[in-house]
Amino acid sequence: MAGALTATIGGVLGPPVQTMRRYLLLLIVLTLPACESLDRLFRNSPMGGEASADRVNLWPAYYENGESIAVLWPIFDSDENGFALRPLVTKDYEHWEVLPPVAWWDAESGDWVVLPAYSFENASGVFPIAGFGDFNYVGPVWWMPGDEEGGEGAAGGLFPLVDIGHGFNNIGTVFWGYDKNGEMDYFVAFPFYGYGEGEDGAVRYLTPLGGMGVDAEGETDFLNVLGPVYHYNRNDSGESRTVLWPIYNDFTGENRDMWSVWPAVQHETWRDDDGELTGWESNYLSGLVEFGGQENVESMRIAPLFAYSSEKGRGGDLLDLFTLYKHDDKGKNGKVMHVGTPLLFNYRERGEDRQSWNSLLGTIQYSENAKASEFRLLWYLYRQRSTETETTRDLFPFVSWDSGEERSRFSFLWRLFNWERNGDKTGGHVLFIPWGDPGGE
Repeated sequence: MAGALTATIGGVLGPPVQTMRRYLLLLIVLTLPACESLDRLFRNSPMGGEASADRVNLWPAYYENGESIAVLWPIFDSDENGFALRPLVTKDYEHWEVLPPVAWWDAESGDWVVLPAYSFENASGVFPIAGFGDFNYVGPVWWMPGDEEGGEGAAGGLFPLVDIGHGFNNIGTVFWGYDKNGEMDYFVAFPFYGYGEGEDGAVRYLTPLGGMGVDAEGETDFLNVLGPVYHYNRNDSGESRTVLWPIYNDFTGENRDMWSVWPAVQHETWRDDDGELTGWESNYLSGLVEFGGQENVESMRIAPLFAYSSEKGRGGDLLDLFTLYKHDDKGKNGKVMHVGTPLLFNYRERGEDRQSWNSLLGTIQYSENAKASEFRLLWYLYRQRSTETETTRDLFPFVSWDSGEERSRFSFLWRLFNWERNGDKTGGHVLFIPWGDPGGE
């Protein structure tokens, strides 16, 4: 039924929706760039970026990581790309914000917004009172000039009641349009009557009792009787039928066949271009019980108990997430497993050298690859990252502890107490008073 409506009306609802989108898009464009400061907010904190060996972690009072500094986070931060003094002003690369989202401008492009006024390359105005450019409006009255030569694409209207253009016109719920030869190619008086004609000669009709369509050769390619009572559709992929939707459905295509009696059973088969069977799947009770494979059973699910898929199986779907145990073997691409739903324990393997697991709603996380491993407890309360040469640890928010072959350091409240070793030299601070010779400073 949905396919028939789309084909019949032929995009009738498209242009008014596009007009609404133009208004909404303009509103979003006016305010969205202010959100760029959010990237800075987390980039200059322990929650973003790589951890420098010389970082100072007194977050949120003070945080220093390489070139980035945050003081009384999130009030002030600074790095090589700019600075932020929230909520007054933010600079990130060429982008400036003042009292976001009230005002912003881009020094590179010249675009600016001081709400409700704005100026972009092809548009300027005071939203929502008036705007001029590629899309013009004065309140609900809008118009588009089209191209300079023939005026193609020119349109206008009184949103949302009237739209006038060559390809689309409407007054209320009456819609019509013309093709490139100036002939009417569709007319709809919704919901009483609809007619549409394609460039290839295909014709569509729709009434409250049903509808039909014929292709360029005059053969029926869709037929509807009383909406959900009966529907037939034919396209390049195959033929489908629905009786008393959603109870009975079937589909016949070149490489796929399917039939279902909802919610009891559904069966699908797939074939290659030579007609050889490549796979099958049967599910019962809306997918709670499912079996599939090629010649043999390669995947199965009995929800909510377990789900399994071998390398040749179908892989997982959303319902698998709610089983107490799942195992999905992806061959060279790794495997996925969970116990007690993914929220309790989830394991993922990507190839031979990448694996990760998390447990208890993600409060415990571990991941490793060929270069490093990382462990997190209570998200960022404790984070440990290890490579072949060093291990860095952060106990949020005041403790940092790094250890390596050439250098080790421990810090509590920065230099309230810290200890460092560089080669055979050691030193640090107690109550900000230096001792020893840590080297490297």
